[in-house]
Amino acid sequence: MSEQGTVQAPDLSVDERAEVARFGLDQPEQPMTLEERVMSAREHIHRAFEEVERPHLNPDCESGKHLACRGDAWCFVEDAAVDCGCRCHEGEETDRV
Repeated sequence: MSEQGTVQAPDLSVDERAEVARFGLDQPEQPMTLEERVMSAREHIHRAFEEVERPHLNPDCESGKHLACRGDAWCFVEDAAVDCGCRCHEGEETDRV
């Protein structure tokens, strides 16, 4: 670490540099308070969750108890209830509200 609290990056590959630039981490870093670091980390995590394309699963389906699943799941990005995206529900009629 340098005196200002920033980490000196090692030589990065082209892909790693692209990731750094994509998240805006290539900007000159100013000393950050702990609260600013936490908020920055939350923003990066939120962006990462938004980019992940995977179905939202009910905990019952995640644990293999498909017959116990009510067909709903929770989207942590939107913070809302959604239909369970498990393949065990393919072909089912969805008239949930």
